[in-house]
Order: sequence, then C-alpha cells, then structure tokens
Amino acid sequence: MIPGTNTFQWQFPTFFDSKSQKKKHCFLENWTSKVDDTGHTYYINKVTKFTQEVKPDSETYILQAAMLGNVAFTELYLSVQGDLSIEDARGRNALHLSVSNGHQQLSQLICEFGKVDNLIERSDKHGCTPLFTAIRYNQANCVTLLLQYNCNIFHRNKKGDTCLHYAALYNAADCLSALGSFCSEQLIKTRNKEGMRAFEVAQQMKHFACQNALHLLERNILY
Repeated sequence: MIPGTNTFQWQFPTFFDSKSQKKKHCFLENWTSKVDDTGHTYYINKVTKFTQEVKPDSETYILQAAMLGNVAFTELYLSVQGDLSIEDARGRNALHLSVSNGHQQLSQLICEFGKVDNLIERSDKHGCTPLFTAIRYNQANCVTLLLQYNCNIFHRNKKGDTCLHYAALYNAADCLSALGSFCSEQLIKTRNKEGMRAFEVAQQMKHFACQNALHLLERNILY
C-alpha cells in the first residue's frame, strides 16, 4: 500500500473526469504519446522531456517499473513517498534493475531521490552494487551516470572482485572506457579471493578487448 493512500503500489489512482465522463489516471497530465519516423509509438513528458516506450499508465510496481523504464510510474510513486528501498528476492533494488536495462533517465531519477536510502551503495545478495550490475550488462552510459553520482569505485563483492574484475569477467570493454579516468594504481593491482587481478581474469576468459583495455589502463597509470 502506498503511504497515505488507498492505492496499492502497482495501481495508478484514478478520478472521474466530468468532461469525458470517464475514469482517468492521476498524475499523468504531463505525458503524451508520439510517433517516430518509423511509426513506433513512444511517450514523452512535456515538462521534463523524459521519454519511454512503455505506456505510462501500465499497471506495475516499482521494481517492474525500473526494469521497463517506466519514468511516469516512478514519478507517481515518488510523489506519494513510495519506498525506493524495496528489494527483490536477490536483494536488488530499483536502481540495480534500472541500470541493468540501460534506462539512463530513470536511473538518474532514482539516484536523485534514492540518496536518503543510499541506493547507489546498496549491495545485492552477491555483494554487488548497482555499478557492478551496470557493468555486467555493459551499460556504459549508466556506469558513467553512477560515477557522476560518486558511487564507490573501490567496492568489492563477496568474491573480492572489484568493478574492474567484473568488467573483465563479463567482457564489458565499453564500461572499462567509462571507468578509465576514475581508476587508480590500487584498483588495478587489487586481487580477488582467487588471487587474480582484473587483467588476469580477462586473460583467463580470453576477453581480448578487455585485456587490451586493462593493459592500456595499467600502462597509463603505472608508467
């Protein structure tokens, strides 16, 4: 139940519009549909200019909204003090799910309103923060966003992996480029619980693009 309302978190509250003699959803007056050059329908907020593909009044809940990139629902949820710290069975919050699907605008909204719950540093059951999740799915734009919000680049998950280990493991070369200017000698030299540096993980996995990126990163920082 959304605090202070009679509405469950996956339902949009409605009101009766006397002009149209129909029930309408609240909080959606700023959203309108558009059609692009290919005939594809999308939705845009006339004030913020945020765009999304999912229909704004799709019935959902905050974690599904994060997966689908439903900015409109999230705006509603935040307007009635909905709890952003809700987690799924794997310990992932809305920010984990938003960045894993590359929803940059929604992720920015969650970062901004999730500061009080420190969502950007919340770990899932494997000890992975949203930064790790963005790297796993090679969402470089979301990695850049998280870095702009000062996420902890030195965090290590339960296996002792750093963000560089994760990029090497999941062949996220684009994310390594985003991480490059934030790295340090300490991060490059860090070994996980198996005693491996990120470069050695990339070697073992035969992820040559990551191998080259890490080698270049190491050369630029250490020499």
